[in-house]
Amino acid sequence: MAGQHEVGKPPSRVRLGLVLCGASILILLVVLAISTGSNPRSGAENRGSERAGALLPVPTQSRQNPVISASASPSGDSLEAVAPVKSSIDVPPSSSGTSTKDAGPTKGTKPTEDASAVGDPRAGPPVLAKPAPPLPQPISVPIDQPADLTPQVRAQIVSIEQVTAKGMGPGELSGPALKVSLTLTNSGASTLALSTTVVTMDTLDGVPASAVESAADAVPFHGILAAGATLTGRYLFLAPMQGEDIRVSFSTSTEQPVVLFSGSPSALAQAGASGTKNN
Repeated sequence: MAGQHEVGKPPSRVRLGLVLCGASILILLVVLAISTGSNPRSGAENRGSERAGALLPVPTQSRQNPVISASASPSGDSLEAVAPVKSSIDVPPSSSGTSTKDAGPTKGTKPTEDASAVGDPRAGPPVLAKPAPPLPQPISVPIDQPADLTPQVRAQIVSIEQVTAKGMGPGELSGPALKVSLTLTNSGASTLALSTTVVTMDTLDGVPASAVESAADAVPFHGILAAGATLTGRYLFLAPMQGEDIRVSFSTSTEQPVVLFSGSPSALAQAGASGTKNN
């Protein structure tokens, strides 16, 4: 029949609706493609901005970095400077373990004060070293007279003899010499140490005489001088100063005065003396 549709074929209205629907979808796709392709750089910039934003550090108080954001420009590109963003990246310490910034006092603490600083009343008066006691004044006497080192100790030259000395020690010479015999008397109640006794000879002009300590008849003071005892010491000196006045210096310690016996050896040259020798 002519008025009936063929079996299995959709009506003409249905076909028309399907065609219109497909055309609408096609037009929509074309419009979307045109709108997206009209500014291809905007999408790339937006994606770059999103990636840049993901890499930006979290704002802190330590450093400021400018950030570029999108803005209109004549070419369609959009770049403008915005407020600086503070970075959270801290400066690492140096290889020595100290910060590159100057180290200041820790918050909440006070710097240590030096009480010994000049002008600080807490430092007190300065501690001064005690001055060394003055040396005793030398005692000068004629060569034939006794000398009192203390009220209890007396020294005296009892003889000066011309002899020939034979030096046996390293560097000692042999030849004409003067042998000086001295006595030391301790009338006190205390002993007297003689280990630091020094005896020298020189001319009145200050020319020293060489001692011959290793000579066989040299007997220097040593040991201890007991209370109430007397000892005799003998010292030999080479005598290039024949006929000149001499000076014999005698001392038992730095705490005792030095005795200076001055005069001509001839006054005692032949005067023998006997005394108690050191043990």
